[in-house]
Amino acid sequence: MRGELNGLKTKILREQPCAYYVHCFAHQLQLALVAVAKKNIDIASFFATANSVVNHVGASCKRRDSLRGQLQEELVIAFENDCLRTGRGLNQETSLKRAGDTRWNSHYGTLISIISMFSSMVHVLQMVIDDNPNESVG
Repeated sequence: MRGELNGLKTKILREQPCAYYVHCFAHQLQLALVAVAKKNIDIASFFATANSVVNHVGASCKRRDSLRGQLQEELVIAFENDCLRTGRGLNQETSLKRAGDTRWNSHYGTLISIISMFSSMVHVLQMVIDDNPNESVG
């Protein structure tokens, strides 16, 4: 609602300087969900691992390019094997999404991107391990 009524808070405060502004309830709920998730060790560990994988793959241009190339190869193979539906809005290029604490659906977006690119991400991480056997991954 805040985006629909740009400057509404300012207009109200001009008219009524004593008015109290309450931030969007949905945003407060998202912050509460993130806070609760961080307190649960299993959930916190799960999201920390997911973020670590996304950050490790996304931190390097070489790794991002490898991921994109691997995704393209998998798409071509799926298309050639008739395992892929084609049409408007399908098979759009995707990217890794980083989660942020202020938006719960950013965590959802992170998980969806990991799921949709899982085999490609595993391939890229395996390449990193093969290239640097002494370096820690994730």
